[in-house]
Amino acid sequence: MNKREIIKKTIAHEPTEYVPYSFDMTSKISEAVYKWLSDSGRLAEDGFIGDYFQFVGAGNPAGYAGENAGENRYKDEFGCVWNHDPKTREIGDCGNLYKPALDAPSLDGYVFPVGAAPGRFDHLDERLVTVGGKYVVLGVTGIFDIGWHLRGFENFLGDLADSENTFAEEVLELGAEYVCGVLSSAPPYIDGVRFGEDWGLQKGLMMAPSLWRKLLKPRLKRMYEAASGKGFDVLVHTCGDISEIIPDLAEIGVQVVNPMQPEVMDIHKIKREYGKYLSFYGGMGCQSTIPFGTVQNVADEVADRVKTIGKGGGYILGPAGAIPRDAKLENVFKLVELCMDGQKQF
Repeated sequence: MNKREIIKKTIAHEPTEYVPYSFDMTSKISEAVYKWLSDSGRLAEDGFIGDYFQFVGAGNPAGYAGENAGENRYKDEFGCVWNHDPKTREIGDCGNLYKPALDAPSLDGYVFPVGAAPGRFDHLDERLVTVGGKYVVLGVTGIFDIGWHLRGFENFLGDLADSENTFAEEVLELGAEYVCGVLSSAPPYIDGVRFGEDWGLQKGLMMAPSLWRKLLKPRLKRMYEAASGKGFDVLVHTCGDISEIIPDLAEIGVQVVNPMQPEVMDIHKIKREYGKYLSFYGGMGCQSTIPFGTVQNVADEVADRVKTIGKGGGYILGPAGAIPRDAKLENVFKLVELCMDGQKQF
């Protein structure tokens, strides 16, 4: 079996000999891992760690190349200005939001981008994307993140809380239409879609669960159905404590939950209660074991995750988020080594 087939079986909770793995890393960590593997002659066939996922993204529509908004600054098709200074990228993000597109909670005069616009996938070459037999994942920005990109984070949280103004709901609706439009032209060799947005804090959601269920849930369901309708698996990335809405995610068609932060959720309990309905991706402590533990702590945690979260399938081993730049390199190297050596499924 190739890696794509192993991931498909894993998501279906079918047995595989080894637990698959996939990593998010900040640039400094990625560079250090590459040098370590290269110097030791241990680079995998893909020229890196042998990740089971091949990530791709949608591009700008045909005829739009983005706008230069100053040194290291870029204006996207939504009109948001991003700071792409290399220092901002070292923490694991795509840059910092420098200026939101909308100063006020109003869409008057604003033209929302069209997700179905042609040309978004012209930059992809199927032969290069699929040559390694990996599971191809399309990364898509979720509607909550689209909202706060347009307005700024604190402003959009205020917009969501303002029950007398329909602006936030309008943005979420247009965002869902945009995402569904992007998915409508996604190429058939995509295997899964990872919808990326963060709803959780260190304790609980950023908003009341009732508000999430009212404003986000029905639109998320529509987006997930758009993906599954094209034969794509549905993966969701949301950092923080989302334990209150785990059953909701299963209900609306999510198949894989990432990154499963062990510092803020009881991931073993979630596996016990929802492991029949969901698969899990991540689970290695990026706020604890990897940056602050010992090499033995890392080995012990890997063994625990494989034995418990990985029992019966439905688990993709990896860090719970992008490994931070200040993590102990010996711990990172140990995690990579254990994954590359193969962890047998229980």
